[in-house]
Amino acid sequence: MRSKGLSTQVGLAKMIDRAFPGDIQKLRPLLGYYHMHFLVPHSSGTITRSLIHIYERDGKVCSKTIERSGPDEIVQRLSKYEGLLSYLGNCIFLLEFETLSCDSIVESMLFPSYRRKLDVLTGLTFGVTSQVYRQPFASPIAWKYLGNVVDIKEQLRACARFPKEDRRIDPRIRKYLESAGSTGTLSSTPF
Repeated sequence: MRSKGLSTQVGLAKMIDRAFPGDIQKLRPLLGYYHMHFLVPHSSGTITRSLIHIYERDGKVCSKTIERSGPDEIVQRLSKYEGLLSYLGNCIFLLEFETLSCDSIVESMLFPSYRRKLDVLTGLTFGVTSQVYRQPFASPIAWKYLGNVVDIKEQLRACARFPKEDRRIDPRIRKYLESAGSTGTLSSTPF
């Protein structure tokens, strides 16, 4: 019985190793810092911006994300995620685990940029809200490239929840996120 469990663990490890990082050569040009923009169902009319760092470690491409509420919000929230990226079939996949509450996994799929200069990556993210009901949701997502070296404190100060029409949101990102429809998200509530 024990050897079967061990062989299952080895099999899972091999599967993870095959899937992540996928084509690492195509992920390496994406290393650096980004502002991640997305919509959440419990806050319609707003765009959430968080900071994500994509880096390589031990042959894997990893992520660290910090999502925080803005300084003007009454309830201050902080979420931190760590994850792995994969480049498979001309898509970028990101699987992240929330490391503070240890209660959620988020998956994002992005399309690679075919432009010479890395600027904005777009795709879709799937997760659950941090609200009491833990609604599953999907939202369009846009990553704005910041560079390989940034002032992390300055970039974190730029993270918050913004009204959709806020001038601090790149108009191309706003247009992309708004193209998702009236609410901007697909969500499911419990019965």
